[in-house]
Amino acid sequence: MPLLWLLVAFGWLPPLAQAEIFRLGPVDGQLDLNLTYGALYRTRERNPDSVAYANGGNSSAINTDDGTLNYDTGLVSNMFSGSAEVDLRWGPFNLVMRGIAFYDFEQEDEPREHRPFERRDLEVIGSDVTLRDFYLGARFSPGGMPIAVRIGDQVINWGESNFVRDGVDTINPLDIVGSMLPARSPRDVRIPQGMVWTGINITESFAIEAFYQYDWQPVAIPPAGYYLSTSDVTGEGRRKFAQLGGGNFSDLGTDLDGAFGLPEGTLGFDPVFLQLPQLADERPSDGGQYGLSLTRISQQATAVKWGVHYLRYHSRLPLLSGVSGSQEAADLTSSAALAQAQAELFPLYRQQGLSAPDAEVASVSTSELLSLNAYARQAGYFLEYPEDISMFAVTFNTATLRTGTLVAAELSHHRDVPLQLNLDDVISAALSPVQYTPDFANGSLGRYDVNTRIPGYVRLDRSQFALTLTQLLGRRLGAAQSLVGLDTAWVHIHHFPAAGEPQLQGQGGGDANSWGYRLLAQLQYSNVFGAANLAPRVVFIHDVEGYTPAPFASFWEGRKALSVGVGGDYLNRWTADLSYTAFFGGGKVDPLKDRDFIRFNLSFWF
Repeated sequence: MPLLWLLVAFGWLPPLAQAEIFRLGPVDGQLDLNLTYGALYRTRERNPDSVAYANGGNSSAINTDDGTLNYDTGLVSNMFSGSAEVDLRWGPFNLVMRGIAFYDFEQEDEPREHRPFERRDLEVIGSDVTLRDFYLGARFSPGGMPIAVRIGDQVINWGESNFVRDGVDTINPLDIVGSMLPARSPRDVRIPQGMVWTGINITESFAIEAFYQYDWQPVAIPPAGYYLSTSDVTGEGRRKFAQLGGGNFSDLGTDLDGAFGLPEGTLGFDPVFLQLPQLADERPSDGGQYGLSLTRISQQATAVKWGVHYLRYHSRLPLLSGVSGSQEAADLTSSAALAQAQAELFPLYRQQGLSAPDAEVASVSTSELLSLNAYARQAGYFLEYPEDISMFAVTFNTATLRTGTLVAAELSHHRDVPLQLNLDDVISAALSPVQYTPDFANGSLGRYDVNTRIPGYVRLDRSQFALTLTQLLGRRLGAAQSLVGLDTAWVHIHHFPAAGEPQLQGQGGGDANSWGYRLLAQLQYSNVFGAANLAPRVVFIHDVEGYTPAPFASFWEGRKALSVGVGGDYLNRWTADLSYTAFFGGGKVDPLKDRDFIRFNLSFWF
């Protein structure tokens, strides 16, 4: 799912209310409570170019169309959420706990247009109660040197880019699902992880941070069929299969007699026809992830904060690999097996009025697809998360108070990054033992033996540069404050595959270089209606050039998004936000091109 969603969702961040302060004996406490209502409304009609042929559309997109099929124009989400955070302090120690709960009436109580959600899907988008942050901290000053320590589920971010991920901000996986739900908080964008962290101020201008992560979690991708989901084979929940057949056979099952022109009652209805089953995920170990950060503040007329960082981590993004079928399954596609099936089908087609040549062609075609279906049921694919990726990075940020200019940048280099091979090639390799045709074995990955694992990725190095500029413009257009912001980034894949080598997953095999930018303009009006403050904004997103190879979705050449909204707060207790977002320019195969929406939320801070 493109990470541009995070910017259009949270382009304006409202202030928080003052926390409730309390004391229990020697323990000082702080309590934050929040209740939010949110709604999401689809504004654009379903585009047939985003829907597979078998589902009434004009494309082969059978494994990406559940999200657009499940929702007509109208209400997409109608939900309440609540959060509670408590911070308890006793001497140098503190304990932080934050939990969230939500209920979406649209997902839980209303029928879906195409594929109903299962309980495991609804636990992600329908209703849930969960503990997010939960850590114990302590602060000491041995010999006058400040030291802080935290252990537990927490968030660490050493990056400088506001809205471009996969650079330095890699420690905590994204909760893309949480960012999509209209009543969830911006704090839910990152998933807290179990870590031990320490920070030491060596001097007033030099500090060291380090962490060891003992808990691994993947990026939370929306389940298949949710409105803003663009993949039906990955994500939370999942439908547990990939549909074969180039979009010509429905992922809801196939009436084989109707599909193949056979007499009614011959083959009947097959609910899993040409479905390649998903096997168990291969998840990495929890340990072996750690990082070190050195930061220095230059004491000049304008202070500059420099950072040097190192990370060792496991992939948070899934890679799809294949498994070929058994010898028994391959034998079902042999010439002898097909000849027997054709002999049984030929007279049936003659009974349907076909000439002998046409009946022979039909019986050959049908027997091949039936044998492919029998083989596919014993093959499969699985999702894996490769281990041991290294990152080296440098960062800096500075602010010029005189001009109101804020500048930040980061340059990161990730070694041994797993990049997804072309999914069609991986699936073809899993089908390559099929005997009636050499087409699958002639794919770029070649032929594999039966009962063989097919690696679905290659490891390459990846570099990313990101620049963030923010300019405060002061009083403009009657506003108390105005600002413009720019985030731009460039991604480079080292040793990119040549034309004759296995290609990566992405438009045209992806590109070695890709870049884009995000613009934000905002006005802040104070006391517009009594104590009510308003902040209208415009966000523009443009992926200028190149397609970032999967599993990353940083840039999709030509894709644009425009979001216009207004946020407000009242008495530092009530906050509200209303926005409209449109996607365009990404070409015919862009799965987001028909997903425009209106988003609204209203929050009360206790």
